[in-house]
Amino acid sequence: MALFQYWFSLTPPPLSGAREALWGMMGAASVVVALLVFRVVLPKVQWRGYQRAWTQFGWFAGANGVVLMALLFFRSEGVPVFGARFWVLLLAGIDLAWGLWWVHGMRVRIPAQRVAQAGAEAQKKYLQKKR
Repeated sequence: MALFQYWFSLTPPPLSGAREALWGMMGAASVVVALLVFRVVLPKVQWRGYQRAWTQFGWFAGANGVVLMALLFFRSEGVPVFGARFWVLLLAGIDLAWGLWWVHGMRVRIPAQRVAQAGAEAQKKYLQKKR
């Protein structure tokens, strides 16, 4: 019961300096990762499937950073509903589910798409061209 009250209390105590700094650094790091993905990684990716996956990762990291900073703001200002701890649990669950989906895409779906595309290109070589 105490664990339930800890996570679902609408008026949690104020954050300590170290935890507040950690939240701020995680939010800022997520935004920096998003910028690095869009400025450094994406221009170097050649295949379209991987470009789409890295674009999704960049948007996810940026949105995650913005949400973390918003939660930190509401928590530090003492807004009861949006400063509650359960939002962090919800965000962590969403992050975990999305991360597993993204890794599955990078390891399973995208290589299968590459193989299918290579097969289609090889087959197209032998088809007659219309004039």
